[in-house]
This record gives sequence, structure tokens and C-alpha cells, in this order.
Amino acid sequence: MNEHLQSIEDEFAPLHKEVEDLDVTYKKRYIQTLFIYLGYMILPFILSIFVVLMLRNNPFAFKPVSAAENAIEYAVSDVNAVLVIRTDDFLNADPSYFPFFYNVFTLGDYSIYTHTSASFYMTDDVFELTDDSNNPVILTALGFNEIFNEEKTTWSNGAQISYYIPDVDEPNFTLNNPKLESVVRIEEGILPTTAFNALYSFIIYIIVTVPLIWICKPIIKTDYIQLKSSMTSSDVLSKTGIGVLYLFATNIFVNVIVIILQSLFGIPSEISANQLSINRMLSSEFAILMIITAVILAPIVEEFVFRKAIFGLIKNTKTALIVSSLIFGAIHITTELLEGDILLALTSGLSYIGGGFILGLIYIQNKKNIHINILVHMVYNLIGILLAFM
Repeated sequence: MNEHLQSIEDEFAPLHKEVEDLDVTYKKRYIQTLFIYLGYMILPFILSIFVVLMLRNNPFAFKPVSAAENAIEYAVSDVNAVLVIRTDDFLNADPSYFPFFYNVFTLGDYSIYTHTSASFYMTDDVFELTDDSNNPVILTALGFNEIFNEEKTTWSNGAQISYYIPDVDEPNFTLNNPKLESVVRIEEGILPTTAFNALYSFIIYIIVTVPLIWICKPIIKTDYIQLKSSMTSSDVLSKTGIGVLYLFATNIFVNVIVIILQSLFGIPSEISANQLSINRMLSSEFAILMIITAVILAPIVEEFVFRKAIFGLIKNTKTALIVSSLIFGAIHITTELLEGDILLALTSGLSYIGGGFILGLIYIQNKKNIHINILVHMVYNLIGILLAFM
């Protein structure tokens, strides 16, 4: 009987501790959590060297590509791209590229493609709208002359126009055009397959998630007991729904601020590299791996790192809220930061910083219980994935 009572007391012992006491108890685990996430940031770069050496000749992992398909690969990662390529070469390429381009102009055997995620179509007078839902814009003849005579070097959003052309079978209107100095001529090469990219990213996240959960097992149990003792299922659902609404409302508000900043400082309006990468994964036949990562794994990892660990290590709650929000924003715009465009990084990162701030407030309001945050984050990402498919 006494042993049974003791087991019950042990289970509910965490409820008798203050949050600050738990933070001291779990400090070592918080530090380990941060180091695991740091490993996640570095691991892909280290492993990629060995992966290329070991799997370079494996057709599942890597495939040789023509100059045409390599040019498409470059252009799909640049929303300001002008891709000039033989129409047949584009149509014979990997179909997963198709959702990312509009065929805006055709001249003989060649077509000009621009990125579907570009933000300049509605405001740039070189484009006209069409009734074709699959290809809603075309480049005017006047616009063609402006772009390929370099009279026009930037889009209406202020972004520099980039040109990608295969280094074979180049059309005369670019080959013999001395005014085109910003053309990137692409050679044939070797690319990782879409399947391998998706699998590689998924495995890296699994490598991070499993040890993180193992280290945080006592924290997970403590927070679960606290949640179970203080909330009903309907309370959890209500708080999750309200949290998701807060995130969407903040996103709308931040987007308005971003538009104002872009207008004042002439900053290009561009989709973040992080979001573009997610969109590419979702368009592949291995989208399920991206969905599992975005909806399940990422919320678990990010909430333990940016809420539980940072708030656990920084005693001042307001300081922790600011630090966690800024770092949460920064890790989602690493490409922009590495490229050194601070203003573009700022506008691209504001929505992530705002989201991190709201998730931090939700964490504080729920007595630093991680389970509510994870649920909010999961539902928000799930809705974002569904909207992306739609």
C-alpha cells in the first residue's frame, strides 16, 4: 500500500515544483537540446561530402543532366529568373519543374519562362494578363525588347533580372546580343534526384528528433502531467485553436508592415528561400516526407529548442521572448543572411519573427507547458501545407 502511494506521489511530484526549479533541474538537458539543433544546422554540410563521394554513381541519388535541365534547376531557385530554353527541352524535363514556371513568350523553337512565385506580374507593364489559369501572364513584344536589350534591368519590385540560358543551342537574340552582360550560361552537370533530396532531408530530421525526444523525456512527462491536471480536452482544443488564430492574425499584420517597408525602402517583394524549398518538396512525388517533417517533426524540434530550451536557460522571460523570436526568424532565412542582403532578409524574416513571438507568448500564457505550443505549431503548419496544395 505504501509503495503504491509513493508511486502516485512520485508521479505528481513535478506539480509541487516551481517552473524556475524545473528549469534549474533540466538546465543540462536544455543545453544538450541546443547542441543537437546546432548539429542539425551543420550535419547536412558535413554529410553531403561523404554522400556525394559514396553515392555519386547511384542513379537513385544523383543523375547526370543536360545543360538545359541544369539551367532549369538554377532558375527554379531564383524567383527573379528569366529562363531562355528550347521549348522541347523544357517539356522533356522533369515534370516536377512545371508548376514553378510560366511560359511567357515563344519565339521559334525557344521559349522564355519566368517564375510562378514572382511578385512583379501585377505591377510590371511588360506583362499582360491572360484567361489561362495555368499560364495567366504573357510577356509583351515591347517587354521582350526591353528585357533583351537591357533597357530594363530590374523588375517592378526592384529585384535584379537574372538570365539563365543553357550553353548549347543558344538563341541568336541572346548569343549575338552584346548588351546582355548578366546572362548565366549553364553547362551540363550532375544533380541530386528529387527522391533523394526528400529522403535525405527527412533522415537528417529524424537523426535530430529521436535523440532530442530521448533527452527531453522527463520534460515531456512533467509537462504532460501538469497539462492533464490543469486542463480538460476541450480546454486544450480551445487554446490550440485560439493560438492558431493568433498566428494567422499576426502573419496578416506583419505582411502589411512588410509591404510598407518594401514601398519605403525599395526592397524587392520575394518569397523566402525557405518557403520556396518547401514548395518544391511539396510538388514532388515524395511530398509525404515533407508533410511529416513540416507537420510533426519540425514543430516538436523547434518548440523544444526555441521555447523550452531558450526560456529554460534565460531567466528573464522578456529577454527570452525576444531572443527566441529573433533566432527563430533567423534560422528560417539563412539563405538571405548568407547572401548579405540585410533588408531583404529583414522583410523575409519578419513573418517568422512575428510567428516566433506569438509562439513565445502562448508558451508564457500556458505556464511554459510545451504541449500546447507543439499542438498550435502542428495545426498551423498543417493548414499552411493544405493552403499550399490548394
